[in-house]
Amino acid sequence: MHELDQQLAHKLGRRSPTAQTEWEAQPAAVLVPLFRRNNAWHVLLTQRTHDVPSHKGQVAFPGGKVEAEDHDRIETALREAEEEIGLLRSDVRILGTLDELITISRWRITPVVGVFEHPYSFTPSLRELSVIFDVPLTWLANPAHLTVATRDPLLPGPPIEVFHFQYEQFDIWGATARILRNLLAVIEE
Repeated sequence: MHELDQQLAHKLGRRSPTAQTEWEAQPAAVLVPLFRRNNAWHVLLTQRTHDVPSHKGQVAFPGGKVEAEDHDRIETALREAEEEIGLLRSDVRILGTLDELITISRWRITPVVGVFEHPYSFTPSLRELSVIFDVPLTWLANPAHLTVATRDPLLPGPPIEVFHFQYEQFDIWGATARILRNLLAVIEE
């Protein structure tokens, strides 16, 4: 143990630190599907039914929990998109991933950004989804379309910001809005 400092320095130098929470977060992935229509980029979103066990009626990206057979988060996102909206994985070109997001509902979400050709014939899971719709990225990038509310934290601390995009009849908020803000920040870099 007298060379612990050297061994530890070597091991720490070879690893990539990850975020740890004080609770167990389920690994999940979502596909952030982009496409071009009329020379403008759009992002595809879904609205969940009220029949699903969680996040009833919320706007979301296609996605879900990591399954044992998934080799990585990209495979999870593509599998879930195929199951939920009928977007075949062979029709998606993966661009990369955004920042992971740990939610208060105990999910660790990896957003996977992919591009597909428009128009596309979707086959939505009617049990899970009520609507598939899209929003122009230029609309989302307009600061006038973003509202910020606050909520009390689960534990003592400062209020937590909750972002909302009200697009037509859809309230895009929570993890979905945070992922969209991350996407827009990466585009603006």
